[in-house]
Amino acid sequence: MLEVVGHPVLRLKRFRFGPLKLGPLPPGEYRFLTDAEIRQVKTVAASRERLAS
Repeated sequence: MLEVVGHPVLRLKRFRFGPLKLGPLPPGEYRFLTDAEIRQVKTVAASRERLAS
């Protein structure tokens, strides 16, 4: 995405995003979330929503 607008990424380390561990994902690739990961994300989102109320 950044390369398209003239800002190439020289180095990027992806470890995790919230409760999700990304693992060895090659540049430009993606993977679908497992059912367990989806539940984790929903749990985190619900708890943060309760805190914001």
